[in-house]
Amino acid sequence: QYGFNLNEQIDTWPTLTSNHVDEVKSLAELLWRWLPVNQELCKKFYGVDGAMLIHGSDFDGYEVPGWYCANLWAGCGPWACWTLWQIYLYTMDEEFLRLRAYPLMREHMRQYFGILEKWDDGKYHIPRNPSPEWLNNDAAAWGRDDAGNHGIIRGMAKAVIEAEKILGIENGDSARWREILENIAPYRHRKQATQMKTTPNAH
Repeated sequence: QYGFNLNEQIDTWPTLTSNHVDEVKSLAELLWRWLPVNQELCKKFYGVDGAMLIHGSDFDGYEVPGWYCANLWAGCGPWACWTLWQIYLYTMDEEFLRLRAYPLMREHMRQYFGILEKWDDGKYHIPRNPSPEWLNNDAAAWGRDDAGNHGIIRGMAKAVIEAEKILGIENGDSARWREILENIAPYRHRKQATQMKTTPNAH
C-alpha cells in the first residue's frame, strides 16, 4: 500500500536536495501508470474530468479501504505532483515537463474545478473536505476551506500557469486558474478553522 496524504510526498524531498533527482522520477512513472485509474475515480466521485489520487492506494492505483478522511482528501494527487514540478525546477528538463510533469499536474489539479464553488461573496470556496492527519477518522474533520487544499491550490495553480507558459500552451487551464487565484477565499483564521461543522450555506 502507498500512502499519499503526506507519506510518499516527504520521501521524495531528500532525493531532490541531495541531487539524486533521477531516482525520484519513478514517482512520475507510477502516477503516469495510474492516470487512467485516477481519472476514472475522479469522474465517479466528483463527476468531472481530472484525476483523483487516493491516499491509501494499492499497486494498481485503486483505493485500499481504511482511513476515509485521509483517503478522500483532494490534495493527495496535486501534492504528489508538486514533486514533479520540483524535478523540473531542479533539472530544467523541458522534455520531462512536457511528457510527464505537466500532463499529470494539469489532470490532478482539474479535480478542483469540480470541488470549488463560487459563493455569494464572489469567492471560490471548498464546501467540504478533510485535512489530512487531523482528528483521525472523526466526521468533524470534514469542513469548508481547509488550509491544506487552499495552500495546494495557490501553489500548484501558479505552477500549472508557469508550465503552460514554458511549453507554449495557449488553450490550457491558465485563464481559469488566474480567475480562481484572483477570487479564492482567504485562509480561515484559527477560530473559524475550529468550527469544522460549518455548512456551505452558512456564509
